Amino acid sequence: MLTPKKDLNELFDMEIDDYKGDAYFISGLTTPYLLISMVKSTSCPFCMLRFIELNMEAEKLKQAGVSVWVFFNDTSESLRQKFTSYSKPISENLRIFGAAQESIRTFFNFKKDYFAMFKTIQSMEQAKVVFKNIGTKSLKTLKDPSLPGDLLLSTKGEILLSHASKNFSDHIMVVDIINKVKG
Repeated sequence: MLTPKKDLNELFDMEIDDYKGDAYFISGLTTPYLLISMVKSTSCPFCMLRFIELNMEAEKLKQAGVSVWVFFNDTSESLRQKFTSYSKPISENLRIFGAAQESIRTFFNFKKDYFAMFKTIQSMEQAKVVFKNIGTKSLKTLKDPSLPGDLLLSTKGEILLSHASKNFSDHIMVVDIINKVKG
């Protein structure tokens, strides 16, 4: 479980710039809930699978009252390069953040594990596919031992779900998020 190191109200008033340079505040959301999904890099295949899943499910989450914020370790500039040429439209209900992630990551007790990539890859055949399709850029994700994680917050200041990942593909399922907010 991820627990805040400070008063949660400080997080709600923190200005966070997305990869385009637009400023956001949790306290300024129009939905009653916010999913914060922390991933590694756009060069990490498992992290991009999480992004693709959230982008595909973003409208369903919006209908349930959940805004989606995805935080990458990449710089805002590299995210602009990646998502300017991205082949699929990005949902209006999904925000992408880069460098601002550190302020969020340090707000909670995210775990670190230098062997997480190897725990995520279950077989040598899977490793060959990952490195063949993504290349050695995936190795950059090994330099930062921070694990992904997910938080579902209410805009009233409650942590509804908190998940500290055990590997790069370990996240809260979208169906569980929707079930939680629907009660």
